[in-house]
Amino acid sequence: MNWTIEYLKNDGYVKIICKGVFRIEQLPEYFKTLFSYKHWKPGRNLLIDNQNLSFDQMNIKKMRKASNDYQSVSREFGEGKMALLMNSIVNYGFGRQFQLLSENKGQSEIQIFNDEKKARDWMQEENPLAE
Repeated sequence: MNWTIEYLKNDGYVKIICKGVFRIEQLPEYFKTLFSYKHWKPGRNLLIDNQNLSFDQMNIKKMRKASNDYQSVSREFGEGKMALLMNSIVNYGFGRQFQLLSENKGQSEIQIFNDEKKARDWMQEENPLAE
């Protein structure tokens, strides 16, 4: 799994673009990279673009681990919004599984989208960190 991070200052959110194959073993490194990014701060909204990410190796055990990994760093995410952008019905379903498993494990509000404009619009609703 490869990723790039960018800060959209005018919109007040960070965007991560993921490519390759999702590997649960890389999730802690992924989180560490995000939290050390110069524009990250807890509570900032986050758009995770998974449209070019394959979830072919995903199963419920790995999804539970991803949710538990998220819980272990939930304070670093803070109370911002996290939008997961997916490219197919199957991947949308994986996103929903993560959302349902994680909804009481962190402070972030998580929503799944298949349309980037809708994700951006949702993140802009009542966004105190937009500049």
